[in-house]
Amino acid sequence: MTRRFWTCKLAIIALLTGTSLAQPPQGNGPDREQPRQHPTVDQIFQQMDANRDKKLGKTEVKGPLQQDFSQLDTDGDGFLSEQEVKNGSERKPPQR
Repeated sequence: MTRRFWTCKLAIIALLTGTSLAQPPQGNGPDREQPRQHPTVDQIFQQMDANRDKKLGKTEVKGPLQQDFSQLDTDGDGFLSEQEVKNGSERKPPQR
């Protein structure tokens, strides 16, 4: 009977371990990948508008805004307004 007891116990442990490993990570721990949050237009201007003139020059921007500057600057004045940044953030990324 002892052998049967240990066999059942090992089978239960194996089932429980396999079940817990098959579950996706729960909660906000390090194993859980968080979706990337994009900054709001207000946050972008707070971080990048160095002279606080409510427009972004090419020397003030970095990252995707710098790479897409000429496309985002729809009025061609050499600056990005809050509306131009907002319009650019609403565009859908190209399909790959």
